[in-house]
Amino acid sequence: TDANGNTVLDAVDFPALGRDVAYGCTPEGSGSFRIRPAATPGASNPLLARPTLTAVALTSTPTIDADGDEVAETYGAGATIAVTVTWDADVAWDVSASDAAIKLDLDLGGHTKRISMVADGSSGTARSLVFQYVVQRADTDTDGVFPKPFGTDLVLLTRGATLMSADGGRHARRAHAALAPDPAHKVDGGRLPSGAPNPQVPVLAAPVITAVALTSTPQGDADNDGVAETYGVGETIEVTVSWDAAVVWDVSAADAAIKLDLDLGGHTQRLSLVADGLRGTARSLVFQYVVQSVDRAPAGIFPKPWGDFLVLLRHGATLTSADGVRPAQRVHAALAPDPAHKVNGGRPAIIAVALTSTPSIDADGDSAPETYGAGETIAVTVTWDADVVWDVSAPDAALKLDLDIGGHVKRLSMAAATTSGTARSLVFYYVVQRRDTDTDGIFPQPFGTDMVLPTRGATLTSADGARHARRVHAALAPDPAHKVDGSSVPPTPLTPQRARGLAAGLGPPSGRRVDDTPTLAFLTGAAQERRVEPHRSAGFPIGALVAATGADPLAWSLDDATGLFGIDPDTGQLRLAVDGAAVFEVLADGSFRRHSDPNTGYLSLVFDLTVLVTDSLGRDIETAVAIRVTADTPGEVDLSTYAPTVGTALTASVSDPDGMLPDSVRWQWEYDDGNWRADDAGWLVPHWRAIEGATGATFTPSAALAGSAVRAVANYADGLSGPDEPAKQATSASTDAIP
Repeated sequence: TDANGNTVLDAVDFPALGRDVAYGCTPEGSGSFRIRPAATPGASNPLLARPTLTAVALTSTPTIDADGDEVAETYGAGATIAVTVTWDADVAWDVSASDAAIKLDLDLGGHTKRISMVADGSSGTARSLVFQYVVQRADTDTDGVFPKPFGTDLVLLTRGATLMSADGGRHARRAHAALAPDPAHKVDGGRLPSGAPNPQVPVLAAPVITAVALTSTPQGDADNDGVAETYGVGETIEVTVSWDAAVVWDVSAADAAIKLDLDLGGHTQRLSLVADGLRGTARSLVFQYVVQSVDRAPAGIFPKPWGDFLVLLRHGATLTSADGVRPAQRVHAALAPDPAHKVNGGRPAIIAVALTSTPSIDADGDSAPETYGAGETIAVTVTWDADVVWDVSAPDAALKLDLDIGGHVKRLSMAAATTSGTARSLVFYYVVQRRDTDTDGIFPQPFGTDMVLPTRGATLTSADGARHARRVHAALAPDPAHKVDGSSVPPTPLTPQRARGLAAGLGPPSGRRVDDTPTLAFLTGAAQERRVEPHRSAGFPIGALVAATGADPLAWSLDDATGLFGIDPDTGQLRLAVDGAAVFEVLADGSFRRHSDPNTGYLSLVFDLTVLVTDSLGRDIETAVAIRVTADTPGEVDLSTYAPTVGTALTASVSDPDGMLPDSVRWQWEYDDGNWRADDAGWLVPHWRAIEGATGATFTPSAALAGSAVRAVANYADGLSGPDEPAKQATSASTDAIP
């Protein structure tokens, strides 16, 4: 209230207005005042429709006739490429804010050039906007340039800028269907616009990779053939990449690197460039990796391809021709595993499991004995690729092997005269009983897909005692040359030495009846894989290995030489180790490493563990589990069509490389309400609202959504989801506006 008693009930502040320009509420009664391009006395103030992109075109003219057809189709160094974007109505643009810009991406020979709008002033109104790029001497495109799309659509970028309808009421549309490369608009920065050679450009071709080779020398002779072929712990693997011309490399930028992936026994190791300084020129580059204790590649290592090709990775680095003009080629044909370059990180691995005894009964009359009778000894020999140290001196300790005889499991004992020793092979025996029979052939009993050597209370290590020997081998098939008929009697008296492979004096102890050892029939599950993401904290639950039924209490223990994992002794729940805040460290390029491991670049890492389960009667069973540490791969949502119409059903589907838990998907459809907003980086992005009741995989747009785009959002649990963590989310690309 002023001095005269006047009270202001409502007020509007407005700027100076030009001729025939109105200032009013749009929409009416909303309190949102805008300058309108024209007065509408006596009429309403409706919002103008959202301007829609009608054309995106290359509107500049190249000057070089490179193919000699008398039609110029190529831009030279210094020439200007222009792209014109046109709407179906005037748009009001404004780049007056600090660092504001309207830009467009151009694909030039596979490289993205972000080109700027060309206009007078910092704001204005127009039906078309022009974007320009000046060709540089390093540019080349033999197929034709084109505006680069984001997914299926070309998108106009508006960082900090506004692009509205002429009345300022609606955001102009910034998306247009993608365009193909235009062969009438090629680029050769090695020429001037006149077509003459560019004097600043030495005409050097892009260097081509001519060879990728393993150039280090392994020191271990694992197969004892007099030729070293195996790398051990601490040895360096070296891969050399060579070009047909000198290349200039530069890793001086922050976190820049040039790397190469190596396949090491099915696991990816990312090798780093070894060079003096941060930049240089060379015809060949060398990449190295130091073998760790967990590494193993019995078939041979090789540079890992991406699809059909090996690709040299460069993160923030440059790799060019000697004049710095042409990018050097980084692709080479894939290579096969090289058996002259194997890896054994120190854990002896089982290379053979064989029935090495000889049956004495010719049951089928073909003059070749194939059947064991009652009292005969069956011998199974297990061989490693290096010496192992075994020790069964602890009370009740034993090394055993399960044998399938006619569908029944027989637990074989190790044949040895002492309680410890060193050997390349171990032998396990079983004496045939009268009730035993097997007409198909016996074989070592697997747990799931693998055969596992149980070690209750015993130890089985490398010769230096530093590493646990591997106790898993691929399962074997029934062997028809080794059948059993306990009702038959061998034709000659038996001695313990009848079993080929048993050392003299070894065999079943005198007076001992070798019989079945009970197994845990109520256990289900076997050798299998569990997965966990590297960013998980210590103690994160990985999952129980097997399920059990019945009232008999179980005790669980874990054989894990790495110390990275643990198991709940009462429930069998596997977890990441609990001694620290994190077990693995995730690096900037998405790879990860163990905190105790100086090497970087793991994309996926598998650890082989053995779980021992014991019941209250002392019966035990072992099973193998592989824990794969791998980064989460995002899921994808796809729609049945991206050009929806009113009344026609849309269907969404979701997939995830990590697998999906059954019945875990929850859907929500959303629409673009037209109120675009700036994201954290300052770019204008659509504002999406949930469509009420649209929570199924199929959705039918109504007339109320005409003019809006829609999308589908899936929330679900994938194969790596923890029991208490939020659901994964994947979102489809947006559709076209519904007509």
